[in-house]
Amino acid sequence: LNDKIEDLSVLVTYSRKLYEELQSEKCTIEEENAGLLGTNTTLKEEQRTMELELVVAKKDIDRLKEQRAAAEQEVDELRQRCEHLAQDVATREEQIHQGQLHAA
Repeated sequence: LNDKIEDLSVLVTYSRKLYEELQSEKCTIEEENAGLLGTNTTLKEEQRTMELELVVAKKDIDRLKEQRAAAEQEVDELRQRCEHLAQDVATREEQIHQGQLHAA
């Protein structure tokens, strides 16, 4: 009977030690979990910020595309005006040349 009591005493001591170790591990896991939850919240906030920045960037890109299209149209118009002016100059030079021939 004494051997059984001693065995039970050893078992109870072992069980208490194991329980304390498990409690300590539980506390560590809970602390790590709290840290991960904080990190998760921070990452979600950063994601929202990046999504908003992306929306703004897309709007900027659209605005720049519109500006580029307007600038390209203006360049085309200026090019056409230059071509017309060049034609006018050529026509006037021809008229001057012909006028000199008639005068001679």
